[in-house]
Amino acid sequence: MLSLTFLLTCGFSINVFAQSDSQPDAIDVLTALGAKNVSGVSGSQGDIPAGIPSKQIRFNDTSYALLNETGDIVRINRLDEIDRLYSDSECESRHSSNFNSTDDVMKYIEENIAGPAYKLTARNCFDETTISLRYEKELSNGALDNFDSYSVFIDVKYNELVSLYKRESSYVERKSGSLISSEEACDIVSGFLDAEMSVGSFEVELATVKTNNNFNESATTGGVELAYIVKNEAVMVYVDAYTGEVIGGDYFKAVSGGAAGATELSAASDSVALVKSTLQSMGYNSAFTWKNAFGISSSSGNKAFPGWSGQVAITAASSQGDDLPVSFTGDRNDNGYYE
Repeated sequence: MLSLTFLLTCGFSINVFAQSDSQPDAIDVLTALGAKNVSGVSGSQGDIPAGIPSKQIRFNDTSYALLNETGDIVRINRLDEIDRLYSDSECESRHSSNFNSTDDVMKYIEENIAGPAYKLTARNCFDETTISLRYEKELSNGALDNFDSYSVFIDVKYNELVSLYKRESSYVERKSGSLISSEEACDIVSGFLDAEMSVGSFEVELATVKTNNNFNESATTGGVELAYIVKNEAVMVYVDAYTGEVIGGDYFKAVSGGAAGATELSAASDSVALVKSTLQSMGYNSAFTWKNAFGISSSSGNKAFPGWSGQVAITAASSQGDDLPVSFTGDRNDNGYYE
């Protein structure tokens, strides 16, 4: 569980930012979610995201919420509070939820925090007592903004919200201009894929993406744009929904072998990034040396594994100064996995 330290101000009079018309008062929402003994601290105290004008509201000793400048709730953290229900029998005996079921908690969040513009796009079992939910904003054309979202965790044993996090998107929806068709997007992708990458039929989704130059060296990287995500068994390609320009994409991993990283990460580059970050968390620094056995340019970064046909080693210096190799295996179908 996350350990948090807060500046305590007893008896603080809360004067929250002006609440947006579409949502109820934040204090009322938090109270309905189980908040008691509410106090608050103005300004950038505690775990407040950089660059977001906000107010912090503390409740139930260790829990808190953050409001943005319009008074909307952008974060709720009750990790320590919910953890006490499992570790402290006295806390558990006093507990009484305001909700009869997990679905009741979901419905309240959808109606009073997220609002009708956000659609439930994922529901998963995080662990044996917690479910994770993801809500994404639906644009006027029906596409989803993958970067304007709420991540929600609910405890299914006690019917309590555990945490909520609002992710802000940099995408600005256009008020003019027409979209190319999905058929045109498929034709664009078919025009540059070689025979090895043209595996299976295309699936197409209209959504926001983060641009990269994996398939187009002149593409701007790191921006958020509306695109057709055109994918088959081998690749997914981002085609700008307005201009038809290829603005990014990635390769998919092999199904066979041990995937480098979590199985839910379908792209090879995501897996390499996860492997690196995991090694760092185990005491290795970021000085990874790639044994360039297959002619891969040093500028390829975290891209997929084109042309690999054998093993390649990463040497990472640990905090103790030792060098330990990590062996990866790749094949000629642009898939990478580790042994």
